[in-house]
Amino acid sequence: MKKMSNYVQLIGSVNSQVNVKRSINGKSYARFNMCTCDYYREAGRRIIDRQIHRVVVWGRLAEELGRYLQYGDEVVIDGSITKYSINSREITEVLASSILFPHKKQTA
Repeated sequence: MKKMSNYVQLIGSVNSQVNVKRSINGKSYARFNMCTCDYYREAGRRIIDRQIHRVVVWGRLAEELGRYLQYGDEVVIDGSITKYSINSREITEVLASSILFPHKKQTA
């Protein structure tokens, strides 16, 4: 069995506008937030635990997302967790390697 380290798969919905930009080196990247939910019962009440994840995508996939991905779309993301600091503020992101749109409507 192949050893997997730092692998994450998230299923949720897009929770922000997809911003496509170019880096200093000219490579395209996109950033957006996605929301995942867990449901459980506590004292007979249904509880929804929502979490927001910051996602970054690089290259051609980023350009495609900028054209097709919209607020509220359901997505399945495969990638890894990255952390970095800016001005002594620690940021955690999901670096996406592939994205699927399971319920995206087909257009002619």
